[in-house]
Amino acid sequence: MAELLRAEDLQLDQEGAGGLHHMDLTVTAGASMGIVGLSGGGKTALAEILCGERSPQGGRVLAGSRTAGPELLRRWGTRITRDSGLLENLSVAENLLVLGRPAGHGIFCSQGKLRRLCGEFLAGFQLEHLLDIPPAAIPPADQYRLLLAGAAVRGKRLAVLDHVTDNAAPADQQSLAECIRQVCRLGVAVLCLTGRLDPILWQLDRVTVIRDGRRVKELARDSFTEPALRAYVSGYRAEQPPAAGGRRGGDTVFSIDGVPVREGGLLPILDTDGTAGGFIRRLEAACPRRMAVLSSEALSDRWIGELSAFDNLLLPVSRRLSGPCFHVNNSLLRVLRAECMEQTGLDPRRLDGPYARLTRMERFRLLLCREGLNRSPVYVFQQITAGADLRDREEMRRLAGALPGIIFYISGDYGELAAFETGVTPLAEGRLGKESI
Repeated sequence: MAELLRAEDLQLDQEGAGGLHHMDLTVTAGASMGIVGLSGGGKTALAEILCGERSPQGGRVLAGSRTAGPELLRRWGTRITRDSGLLENLSVAENLLVLGRPAGHGIFCSQGKLRRLCGEFLAGFQLEHLLDIPPAAIPPADQYRLLLAGAAVRGKRLAVLDHVTDNAAPADQQSLAECIRQVCRLGVAVLCLTGRLDPILWQLDRVTVIRDGRRVKELARDSFTEPALRAYVSGYRAEQPPAAGGRRGGDTVFSIDGVPVREGGLLPILDTDGTAGGFIRRLEAACPRRMAVLSSEALSDRWIGELSAFDNLLLPVSRRLSGPCFHVNNSLLRVLRAECMEQTGLDPRRLDGPYARLTRMERFRLLLCREGLNRSPVYVFQQITAGADLRDREEMRRLAGALPGIIFYISGDYGELAAFETGVTPLAEGRLGKESI
């Protein structure tokens, strides 16, 4: 297979993480590549340069023997993100025509012929049945497949899937992998960016690990194991990911859908069809104790970015501690401050700095500290690790599993739940199954 693009010595300095430092990468036409690394490692910055969305501060991108400028890269490449959904007020066929006409057909081609061409092309991807369906009724995984197929329709040479496989179900990843193979057979190069060890990585032609803006390792398919890949991504070797341990619990507190909920127990729940919301509403009605529902949105919702982390922590607990005057005396402030620093690991500068500048893990630790001060005896974690990279996911799972009280841990990722070593309970149509998987 011929070389499509070659990045040489790319450099990009930007505030915080996410820059590039002497990055080299070769993109092969008709081949698939996984770009995996921790959050802030430079994956998205690299993709933006390869697709012509930004220019590097140093280095160059070559197409053959000539330098490829942003205009050429934009014409050749497209980047598909989790925000790249289809326009809801247009059909799939109209969306494909808005994004660009099929390759080789100019402005004088009739709308009817263009629609027929799109339908014939999508038939090769088993997507022709979606041609006239409103995008709002199409699952996100199928929308990504349509956008990927649409890139091939329009004659793109490079398609980048920017973290679209994060939190995707195994079946969705399998269908997306098949779509990637079909697109590659048409000569399109596909890059799949992720911060996780998604199953789709084992179905790509090769995997490149980047860390801190540098290329660490490039591996061919079937030439690596999960522990080895984990070591390259994280920078340390661990034979097994940190596990939260098994928590069976004691006496039964209450039951839901015939499944006993035990004192101090942990119940990993596999959301098989996206009906966790209805289950949580029923759980709130059945639970006899105070319950805290924590999702990935809870890391930003109900927090004020301009306030310090410590002031944010005090807002919901000061009324309970001191009444409506919202005044906490100095001695209690010192106790709360020391407790917060011990539980979160934040140093005084981070604790007194704006909440908006905290990392995901710092926010997660602060969230657990706040719920601990609120004395929540029942915790429900709903897709709490959505968007987190490998290291953060493992640490968040470990901290969640170590909390006192009753824990419901809901995720669509079976591998994440299996690490608890307590058995996984399936959730379908908003109800729990009685047999663990």
